Amino acid sequence: MRENFVLKAKWWLPENRGKQTVFGELQYEPNGKLIAILEESLLGTTDIHKSEHNITMPLIYSMGKDRQCIGLLNVKIWEVGRTRWVTMELYPEYVLISERNYFATENMEIMNFNFCLNGFGKFFRGYQHLW
Repeated sequence: MRENFVLKAKWWLPENRGKQTVFGELQYEPNGKLIAILEESLLGTTDIHKSEHNITMPLIYSMGKDRQCIGLLNVKIWEVGRTRWVTMELYPEYVLISERNYFATENMEIMNFNFCLNGFGKFFRGYQHLW
């Protein structure tokens, strides 16, 4: 991806099943920087003195205003703000965007993620005579 983009969405934790949502946006820059900034805390924190820092969550869901389903995987979370105003910064390792469905790990019974780029063609390019 070569262009910046911003997706405005509502966010929730999979265990909340969309009952407790927070508004925010996912921002991308071509240098590879991905960050989601939320208007409140997904964890229910209301005081910055009780905030969470540098914790990891395996999955966070979102629905974009164009009905895009967004899944953030392996997310570092920082709660920031002032005394009675807490927002969240989410730094995902992977972002999955779909027009139809969520990445429903709890239904698929997936516990760990192993992503692999399609590098096999490059690796086997010199060995075409084998098949």
